Formats: sequence, C-alpha cells, structure tokens
Amino acid sequence: MFQFGLWLTCLCFPALIISQNTSSVTGSVADAKSYEFLKGVEVCFDECMVRVNTDKTGVFILDDLSAGKHLIIISHPRFQQVNLPVVLKPDEILDLGKIFLERTLKAQSYESSVEEESIAELTDVPMIADFSVLNAQQDLYERRSAFNFGKAFYRIRGYDSKYREVLINGIPVYDEDSGRAPFSLWGGLNDMFRDREFAPGLNSVSQSFGSIGGTTQFILKPANNRSGFRVTSSASNRSYLGRGMFTYNSGLRSQKWAFSFSASRRWAEQGYIEGTLYDAYSLFGAVQLNLGKGQELVFNIFYAPQRRGMRSALTEEVVSLAGARYNPYWGLQDGKIRNARTRSNRQPVFLLNYFRNTSRGSWQIGLLHTSGIKASSRLGYYNAPNPFPDYYRYLPSWQLNGNMVNFENAREVGAGFSSNPQLNWAELYKINAAEVKGGMASYIEYEDIVSSSLSSLSVTLTSRSGKRGRLHAGVNGRFSNSQYFARIIDLLGADYHLDRDPFSETRNDLNTEGMSYKGDRIGYNYQQRTMKAQAYIRYHRNFNRGQAYLSYRAEYLNTVRDGLFRNERYPENSFGEGQTLTMTGHSSKAGLNYRISGRHILDLELAWLNQLPLPGSLYINPRENHLTIKDPVPEQITGADLRYRMDLPDLKLRATAYFTLFSDLTDVNYFYFEGGVGNAFVQELNTGINKRHYGGELSLEYSVSSDVKFDLVWAHGVYEYTTDPNLSLTFNTVNTESSINAEGALDLGPAFIAGTKIAQGPQTAGALGVEYRSPEYWWSGLTISYLDNNYIGLSNVRRTSSFYLDPETGEEFTEIDPEISSLLLKQERLQPIYYLDLAGGKSWLVNTVYISVFASVNNLFDTIYQTGGFEQNRRATYAGLYEDSLSGSPSFGSRYWCSNGRTYFLNLAVNF
Repeated sequence: MFQFGLWLTCLCFPALIISQNTSSVTGSVADAKSYEFLKGVEVCFDECMVRVNTDKTGVFILDDLSAGKHLIIISHPRFQQVNLPVVLKPDEILDLGKIFLERTLKAQSYESSVEEESIAELTDVPMIADFSVLNAQQDLYERRSAFNFGKAFYRIRGYDSKYREVLINGIPVYDEDSGRAPFSLWGGLNDMFRDREFAPGLNSVSQSFGSIGGTTQFILKPANNRSGFRVTSSASNRSYLGRGMFTYNSGLRSQKWAFSFSASRRWAEQGYIEGTLYDAYSLFGAVQLNLGKGQELVFNIFYAPQRRGMRSALTEEVVSLAGARYNPYWGLQDGKIRNARTRSNRQPVFLLNYFRNTSRGSWQIGLLHTSGIKASSRLGYYNAPNPFPDYYRYLPSWQLNGNMVNFENAREVGAGFSSNPQLNWAELYKINAAEVKGGMASYIEYEDIVSSSLSSLSVTLTSRSGKRGRLHAGVNGRFSNSQYFARIIDLLGADYHLDRDPFSETRNDLNTEGMSYKGDRIGYNYQQRTMKAQAYIRYHRNFNRGQAYLSYRAEYLNTVRDGLFRNERYPENSFGEGQTLTMTGHSSKAGLNYRISGRHILDLELAWLNQLPLPGSLYINPRENHLTIKDPVPEQITGADLRYRMDLPDLKLRATAYFTLFSDLTDVNYFYFEGGVGNAFVQELNTGINKRHYGGELSLEYSVSSDVKFDLVWAHGVYEYTTDPNLSLTFNTVNTESSINAEGALDLGPAFIAGTKIAQGPQTAGALGVEYRSPEYWWSGLTISYLDNNYIGLSNVRRTSSFYLDPETGEEFTEIDPEISSLLLKQERLQPIYYLDLAGGKSWLVNTVYISVFASVNNLFDTIYQTGGFEQNRRATYAGLYEDSLSGSPSFGSRYWCSNGRTYFLNLAVNF
C-alpha cells in the first residue's frame, strides 16, 4: 500500500524525481578549539535542496550535485554557522578538507545553567514539569519553553511529559509508575549527557518509533566527548545553593580505547522554598573499545543518589498569613531544619552497548539494568490530631464558616498561626512519650518505598533499501519486578506502632501480630511483576525535493500483582497472586517532508496510536487488594502536525499547527469525601475520558547585525475535555454504619466536565527577546515573557448529580439557585503572568585553558504569581460548598502553587 502511495507521488509530481546531477562534495567538520571531529553537524547545499549530517568521524558527503556556482551552509546549534561558496565542475568530486567551527559562548553557558529537576518536582503531588530543557539548543521555541516558560509550569502543547520519549543509546527509559523519563537517575551529570539527538512532535530518531511529544536520545560514547578536564562551580538560590562538577574525558586513544569520568555534588539546607533541603551526589564512568571493522563496545555506569525536601500547595488564606514561600512540612528540631516530607532515590544504572556499522547500514544491541529504591517520607498519625499547622481546623476560616461564626476566635487563631507557623517536632515527641500511651505511637515518620529491579534489552537496525530508501526496525523487551511498601523510619520517641487502619480499626496484615518497630513494613506490602515488549518498523524514502516515511509498532503488556499482606478489609482479595493482565496495542505513523526551495520546508505527519496503560493504573487500589479496572483498553491517540520552516540569511522562522485527540483515558484518585451519598475515604475511578489539544506555535529570529539579534516566540493552544466521563467510587465496608453502602462500590454516573479546560499549565505563552554578542567574547540577553489561559484542576465528583443530593435525606436539595450553583462550579482561570529575565556570559582562552562565566537573573522584578492549582474534593455538595464560601475565606478552598520570586544562577567553568 505504501509503495503504491510512493508510485502515485512519482506520477503526480514527476519534477520531484528527475535528476541528472553527477558531481559530489565531501569534507570533515571539527571543533576549532579542541580539533575534535563533530558528529551531527548539518551541511546544506544550494538553498538546502540537499541536506546531510556529519557522521561520528565528522565526515559528510553530498552526492548527485549539479555543476556550477553554489553555496554550502554548515551549521550546528552550539557553533557559529559557516558559509562556503564553491564552484563545481561536471563529474567532479570536490574535497573541502577539514572545516573548523567556532563554539558559541551562549550554547555552552545555557547547558551549564540547566537545573535537571525543576521546582515542580518539590511538590507532593504528581505535577511534573515539561522537559523541553533537554532540547533547548535545537530550537528557539524549545529554548524559551525550557529557560523562560518552564518556571510557570508551562508544558509544550499541554502534553504530559510521559508523551515525550527518551532513549539512552537506543534503549527507551521511563519510570514504571509515572511513564515519564526518570531524569533524577542522571541528575548532576550534565557534562556526560550533552550529546543527544532530538526529533520534534510526531517525528522520531532512527532508533525508535517515536511519540506525540517528540523524542530525545542521549548518546553515551566516551569517544564522542571532548578530551581533557572540566571543572565547574555554580551558585544559585533556586533548588540548590551550590554545585560542583569535575569531568575527565580521555578522547580516543590509539584509535581503540576511550574513557570518561564525571562527579558532582549539589546541596542546600533549604532552597528558595522554606525547608526544602537538597542533598545530591552523582558519579559516572564509561569505557569504549573500538573492535575494528565498524564495531564498538561501550559500557556506562552512573549513580546519582539524592534526597530532597518537598513543598505543599497552599490555600489563599495560608498565603495571606504566611507568604508564598511558606512550607508547612518543616519545623526546627534541636535548632536544625527537619522536613517531614522528603523524596529520595538510590538507583544505579548499568548500560552495555554493541554498535556495528557497515556499508549497507548499522545495527546495535543494548542492555540496561537498574535496581534500587525510591522513597517518599511522611508523618503518620493515629487517633491523634493532624500535626501540620495548615490543617483547616487550625486556621481562622474555620471560625468563620459554618453555623457558629466567631470573629474573636478567628483573630486569636490567626495570631497563633502567625507566631508559630511551623511543624512542632518537640510536641510530637512529647505526646508519644505520655504514660497513658504505654509506649504505643500516636505519631510516626514512615516512608512509602518502591524497591524495583528492571532489565531492558533493545536491538535496532538501519539498512539501505535501494538508492533512496532506508529501513529502520527494532525490538525492545522490558522486565521489571517492583515491591511497594511503607516502612517505619522513626517512632518519634515511642516504643512501638500498632499497624492498624485508624478509621476502621482493622489490621493491615492478618499474618502478623500488628506490633511494628523501626525498620518494619507497615500499611501495605505487595509486588508487581511486569513484562512489556514492542517492535517497530519504518520505511523511509528520499526524493529530490523531500522525503516520506511510513511506520508501524506493535506492543504487548503482561503484569500481575502479588500481595504480601493479607488485609483485614479485603481478606480474600489481597494476599497472593491476583489475575494476570495482558494487553496489546498497535500504532502507525506517516510523514511527508517537502522542500519548496530548500530555504522553505514543509512537514506533514499523521499518527494513529495505541498507548498501553501503566501497569499500576490497571488497579483501583493496589495497596490493599487485587481489584482491577473493568475491561481496560489502551489509550487511543490521533494526531496531526504541520510544520513550516524558513531559513534566510538574517531571518529564521518556524511555524507549527497541531491537532491531537486522546480517547479512552482512565484516572484514579484517592481522598476523603463528604458528598451527597455519604462520607468515606474513597477511590474515585473516572473512565471514558476524552481530551482534545490543538493550537499553533511560532518562533522567529532576526539578526539586525552580526552582534544584535531579536527573537519572538508565540504559542497558543486549546486543551479541553470533550466528553463527560463515568465516575464511580469504591470503599471498604468493614464499618457498615459509616460506609456509603454495603456493596463497597457506587456508580455516580457522568461527571459533567465536557468543555472545561485541562489543567496542564498556561495554554498561551509569548516571549520577546534581544541578544547582544560582542566580538570580545561576551554576550547578554533580555527576555520578556507573557503566559495566560492557565486553569486549575477540577474536582470531578463535584460535577456529578450527587452534588445536589442532601446527605441527610438522600433527596435533591429543595432550594438550589442556578446562578450560585454555576458560580460554585465555574472553573477558575488564573491571572496572566508577566516577568523579565536577564542572562549573560563571557569567555577567555588563556593558552590552552578555556574559561567561561555565565550569570542569569529570573523574574527580575520579583513578581509572585500562581502557576497552577486544584480544587479540593472534600466538600462535594451544593449546601456544603455554598456554606464554606460565605465568609469569602473557605476552609476547603482551592490550593495553589506559587512561583519563585527573583532568583539567580552563577556558573564558572574551566576546560583544560
């Protein structure tokens, strides 16, 4: 079918395939400072009608060229562009020899300034920032999204970052629980992860099928790294306060061996947000052996253990009392900051690759293995008051909402909060030590742990198919075994912990006595074994004025839950192996590239994708039982991208239009619920979620002179729900008097959210920048950013028919004002955001020592703004929500994330 399409293209556009050119141009490209050859440099011939990239040895070959005068343009995002006029004779092979490129200071400075984990990762909910920072040197829009828009939780096209594929040496890498790339596993190793390939949108690199949000591949080969030493020192007031890095690359020795080593340290007692400690180390080692005849063997190992303090989303009431930098999770203990909620990981990664290049193509085999733990600590409290100072009962609004309004009490509570707004560790120890407790803990500190082992094997092949065709194929198998459990890390002065559910007074494990001590597993304990396999094939065909491709992918998933605790609330459905779940998916993509004149290029790509669900998302409450989602199906994704690229000597323009439909999505949430059908801790299951994302992106760069450049970026999208998903609740029924019903499940019908906006950051973003580059090797830049159309996340349960039920009678409220109801349920749009960023740097070459300095100031005018938020689920009836809103300061109001104010970053790097 595809071959027929290609033949039809040839018949309709014969001018595209007629060629009589016979001349060739060859040469090699190298770094002007290190003299090392450069891979991936773009070489364009004659208005870019022919375009190739240099290979790993820096060599390029342009074939089938016409005789006459022409211009060759050599460019790379990190180097200054070189234009070479040439005159070709018929049947001539012109060798340009070695061509040297000067590195731009700005590229190196930006790379050094990357903070691998954003402020979003400090939150205690799964709101992960977009990782466009990885591809920031590839495209102006990507660069602005990373360094300017990212601080406002902006996500390119509103996609979750799990839709951006990441590979290391041809092997897909992603977290088993979130589906997102686990960047923390190589945090602090910037110097080793510089070499990468990027494919935007629906496109893909040669070693993968791709995704809807683009593909990034890191290439870890010691022989590709610039030889020598590099020492880096950084200071900041963002996530960490200090950073030090040391890197050594041997370069290729005797055309056979190459070695790399890197180490770094990042630290802060607290970052910009109060109480957010940062303690991270990173180590990297690699060796490469060239076996001859195009064969390479590469071994990499890296380990980046870290521990970080979390922050909390805040209500407007708390912000007004304590400020936007307030964090309720920490308090002083013996004069030192102690955060009750920290996140840590200790997962070394081992990577072995075999590469083979031949005259017909290339293939590679990769094996990745990682094992270790991820942990998130928290406070547990049992038949005791909530210990956190921002609990709703400890705030002034609780004295103003409800039947008993007391303004005097509200003032006293507010004054008390302001005088002592932090977690009181001493009080927790005091309560645990009380004789009446008999040594049993009312408070403990424990951590939720994922202890996992993962092995992944990939084989990829690239082969020529005729003179103009290429075939790409690959298979990947992934095997994981993950254990999920809670573990006591501190009894806070008590002798033991009674492992029971505090609301139902039931045991979490019937196989034990229930008395637990430091280091014991509590609450839940299960493992999940998963096997996932995929295979893809892509046929790629070149024409004189463009290229086309067609690709297909098949996937298979097999997973099973194995309960290690027999939960008293689900004694027959929690222990041992549950049902083995299997699923398959099929996806296809097609693309066409057409070069109008070489400087004007069009790309059209279409995709029909099945996205297999994450293994854990197939279960409703895997911590307690085997219960699965009924008849799960893969996500259905349909997408289209149309891109236009213009490259003129002084003007570059990129424009993109996109349209994406997501269908058959599922979402599970956990919360305490006070609704029209009763009160309970519930698992909320939303099925049949459909979403639509569409919009456009524009970036423009104009060089006024060789020293001054202006740029403009504008992106606008519409991200919205298109259906009303079905919402159901599940809950335990041990205490029948407090259960919603005796069945343990209730279908609430549709949640009416069609037409509302998706809370994925601002849907409109714009930036205007100016940059000056001095011939004396210093530069400075200024960027003004604007972001708007940012909406908070919805409480779906409020938008079911149960919202209008009176929990006392089970009947609909008799007095419902449609206008009030509309106001209560109206989705909140956050205020527009404006800020100014400054950046600059300078470099020196002293003999053979290269020194560079980079500095940036973000949010120069110290503006505080809301970057996102969500509605709380607790109050979920018309009367309850209306009563809570009367004072203007609701006790269960929406929670928000606030931005950083003015921040800075300083970086000094020395290469020798």
